[in-house]
Amino acid sequence: MQQKIGVLADVHGNLTALEAVIADAKNLGVTEFWSLGDIATYGPNTVTSYRLLHQENTTVFLQGNWESSYQEYERATTVDLDDAAEVAFLN
Repeated sequence: MQQKIGVLADVHGNLTALEAVIADAKNLGVTEFWSLGDIATYGPNTVTSYRLLHQENTTVFLQGNWESSYQEYERATTVDLDDAAEVAFLN
């Protein structure tokens, strides 16, 4: 049996594009997805993007540099409100 795997990377929270790519891939017979990282970004669609990937049989999740940065800010005990990068992750 031939298996088709969709490989996704650098979504950066662009849920509209992710939904379109997944729909196209499924129309082409893709039944499993691999995420090569950088699904996370600042903004409101990071969590929704991860939820969608979990619903769509994503069996591999690699950590990108944005996920590393996101985890770093989650562990931080203080946030510098004068640093735009730190404030962006709070959204």
